[in-house]
Amino acid sequence: MINHKRFPIQNSRGFTLVELMVTIALLGMVIFMAASFVNFSFNLEKKSEAEYDFQASMRQASRVLNNELRNSSVTFTMTEEYFTGSKKEKWDYLGVESKKEIVQYKWNPTTETHDRIVLVSSNPAISYNLTFNQVHPNSKLVGFSLEGINSGDDGKKHIIQSEISAMNSVAVDDGGSPDNPAVAVAYRSDTAPKPEEITTRKDVTMLITLVLDDSGSMDYDMNGRSSGQSGFDRNNIRKNIMKNEAKKLIDKFVALGNIKVAIIPFSSSANNPGAFIDCTVANRDSIKTEIDRLDASGGTNTGDGLRRAYYRINAYNTANSSEEIVNHIILLTDGNPTYYSSMYKNSYTAKTDDGNVSGDYIHGTGQETTANVNLSMNYVDSIGQTLVVGRTVNIRTFVIGFTAVPGGVSRARDIAESSCTSTTNPERKGTYYAAGSDVELESVFQEITSTILQETWHIYGPY
Repeated sequence: MINHKRFPIQNSRGFTLVELMVTIALLGMVIFMAASFVNFSFNLEKKSEAEYDFQASMRQASRVLNNELRNSSVTFTMTEEYFTGSKKEKWDYLGVESKKEIVQYKWNPTTETHDRIVLVSSNPAISYNLTFNQVHPNSKLVGFSLEGINSGDDGKKHIIQSEISAMNSVAVDDGGSPDNPAVAVAYRSDTAPKPEEITTRKDVTMLITLVLDDSGSMDYDMNGRSSGQSGFDRNNIRKNIMKNEAKKLIDKFVALGNIKVAIIPFSSSANNPGAFIDCTVANRDSIKTEIDRLDASGGTNTGDGLRRAYYRINAYNTANSSEEIVNHIILLTDGNPTYYSSMYKNSYTAKTDDGNVSGDYIHGTGQETTANVNLSMNYVDSIGQTLVVGRTVNIRTFVIGFTAVPGGVSRARDIAESSCTSTTNPERKGTYYAAGSDVELESVFQEITSTILQETWHIYGPY
């Protein structure tokens, strides 16, 4: 009998509907996650590229700013109303327009128009802020802050802040304020710029009268000791320091160009003042010769020095009315006034017309007593208010108290800020400086030169 062995029958059932749906769901999740990852990677790369382009544009604008200002020959920072206004010939401009584009307006001498150059193009999601400031007053250091705001990236900001030395600029003028900041710069690219009045195409003439104390005390050393006194320092005689520094100043004026200088010495009087001479290489030595002639004798008639300086300035302005002229007095004195000039011999009436004075027409004792200095100061005030700030020409006055003796020129500040300052016309004002050594006098002359240039450029600048 044959025995048949039986084998169990296997289950051949397939996937259930639930299992199939779960599988499809899992597969979908895997595909979704993979797609999301790919999309995330793509967006991240795209965002990184946009961020890179954003920052690259910011850096490019910063580089242009650095290069342009570092090599500019004169630099102005300006507020938005001036930047968006008309552009002046010979000037280049750089700033943000409508917070969307950083643009440069480059003067084209061939076409005599401005070429508009877009440094950073407009992007709907990005806005820009650009501000400028002069880091220190009367310095050539210009600070700027360039801010980019990406509204499409939760307002993310990218900020570049820097300071640029406008080392080649003859003047740097800060036109902004905390309430109305500078948002653009205007600058010149010509190597030897001169202020000019564009509508008439005339260069600006800068008149400078050097009103220099030539009284006997200028033979003292800086500490007020005469040659016969113990401790006299022959290496620090006032007149010698003044001459040396004044001659250096002339060298600066020659280099700047378009400046005319008159030397007005004063002691007991200011008789025979020098005429205006062009500060050129050809005339340099003759101007310095006038300075070297100062011999230090007599008293101190400061008012007479101011009187003669005014009439020199007025005469030039009258004879050259077609020129654009900026007028300055630089007065250096080592002591308080001790003499004053009168129209009459035996009674005092302030002499306010032109011409020499001598003998009994010079009043005062020559001593620095309170009564005598007060009378002499009254004359300075009369000349300052009647002539220097009271007539038709605008004159800017700088007064230097030149001594290391405390209180040695106690009235010099009053001469600058009261006698030679108008209460109604801001263009007619005086500024006081103290200088107690050759180094300090050189620094003061440099600061005055910078101020003259800045104020002259401000009048005839890019506005």
